Amino acid sequence: MLFTDGEDNTGQVDLRSVIDICQRANTSIYAFRPQPAENSSSGPRDLALLTSQTGGRVFHLDDPETETYKDLSTIDGALRNQYWLVYRPAELKHDGLFHQIYVGTSDSANNVIIGIRAGYYAPDH
Repeated sequence: MLFTDGEDNTGQVDLRSVIDICQRANTSIYAFRPQPAENSSSGPRDLALLTSQTGGRVFHLDDPETETYKDLSTIDGALRNQYWLVYRPAELKHDGLFHQIYVGTSDSANNVIIGIRAGYYAPDH
C-alpha cells in the first residue's frame, strides 16, 4: 500500500521500470492519495497506471474515516480472495519479454470487477 500524492520528487527509477519490477515480482499496488490540488499534476495519472498495471487500485485519502475502513476492507477482501488462472499460449515464446493479456467476464449485469495484472513475462529459456 502506498500513501502518496503520486508525484515523483526524487525518484531514481522511471514509472515503466517500477511497473515492470512489480509485475515480475507479482506485486499488486494499492494507493491512497489526497485529492489533487491542481489538474496539471501527473501524480494521479501515474498512480492510476501503476495500480491498474499491477492489479491494484487507487483510493482517496480524503474520504471520511468510515470510507477509509471500507477501502481497507476492500483491499483485505481482494488479497484474501485471490485465484490463480494459469495461461499457457499455444506457441509460448521463450523471449523473456512482457506479453499483455485480457481477462474479462460476460456478467456485465452484476457489475463484476476483476483485478488482474496487465500481462506476464515469458520465460527466457
